[in-house]
Amino acid sequence: MSELVHYNYAAMAGVAEGVGMCGHVQESLLAQATANEAAMLAHFHGAAAGTAQMCLQKYKQAATDLIEVVQRGRMAYDEGTASMAAAEKMQMGAFPG
Repeated sequence: MSELVHYNYAAMAGVAEGVGMCGHVQESLLAQATANEAAMLAHFHGAAAGTAQMCLQKYKQAATDLIEVVQRGRMAYDEGTASMAAAEKMQMGAFPG
């Protein structure tokens, strides 16, 4: 009976790792954009400077939102797998042998 209760933890961990990597890359890109903001904006003048500033602010907000979503997803994954492991153990105990 125990074969009826099985979760593919390796596959779930692989997906979580990929999502986590996305968050790490976004953190790095956001840090680089913030560090180089003045240099990037120095190339724009007049109305284009305002547009570039607005675009950079929108990018920074989107990057921050993505990082937050990844962090929430990681927390949900950790809580979910712990709950699934507990349920799996309980179900396996209910159907011994």
